[in-house]
Amino acid sequence: GPIRTCVEGFKFAITAFIIPFMFVYNPTLLLLGDVQWLELLWVVATGLIGVYALAVMKEGWWLTRANALERLIMTGAAILLIAPSLAIDLAGFALMGLIFAFQTFKLRRERHYGVHQPTVLQRGVMGAGIIAVPLVAGVMFLPVVTVTDGADTWSRIALPGNQVAISHVHSVEQTRVDDEFRVGWRGELIHRRSITRSYGAGLPADARPRDGVLVTRGTGERYRRIDLAYLPENEPVLHLGDTEVSLLPYLDGERLAVETMWLWQYLHPGRP
Repeated sequence: GPIRTCVEGFKFAITAFIIPFMFVYNPTLLLLGDVQWLELLWVVATGLIGVYALAVMKEGWWLTRANALERLIMTGAAILLIAPSLAIDLAGFALMGLIFAFQTFKLRRERHYGVHQPTVLQRGVMGAGIIAVPLVAGVMFLPVVTVTDGADTWSRIALPGNQVAISHVHSVEQTRVDDEFRVGWRGELIHRRSITRSYGAGLPADARPRDGVLVTRGTGERYRRIDLAYLPENEPVLHLGDTEVSLLPYLDGERLAVETMWLWQYLHPGRP
């Protein structure tokens, strides 16, 4: 039937949806930046093994038939092997090793007692888990924008593509200056542009403000942390989407900065 065909087509195509995320989290695969060949080989190897784990999950078979729990764990292993971190990769390998050992034990048992067919409830749990695990994993990789002054004081979850602006009052002209950023897919703040409302003081000689506003194209640099140094008269403000936060209450801190991190990093109990 058409529904069955759609389900099978989705199972075959799910890997194609995962591979672009491998490029996002591992730009080394695209040979961008200073590529280290050992790192490249490691990333390629873990990516291929992650795709293999995903195949085990969607087909429900490795050494023998995989039950709902095994397929959920293999889904988690596949997701972990996509992230560009040695510790996370090792965690993914550990999950795969756990399932391999369990499947070896189960295969020996099935040779003596036969194959156990999953019940309708087990199939339902497996289907719900296959949907839930990627969703939870995706949420854990949402960026969090945090204002810190030595301790976390304000934070919001952002989405890739959200606009972030840091605004302050020019010390000389008493006009507002905005530095605008975009939240990237890897969670960094990407500098888009600077908007200076100026009468000419402190601007380069070749600058040409239009109606008192000078818009400068951003550098495209990516930031995980932006250290700030303002005085109260600068009236700094952070804008995240429709949210506006005054930074004045945080100027007494030792290290005023705007940071981004993944949600799982923000929730980690050992985070400084």
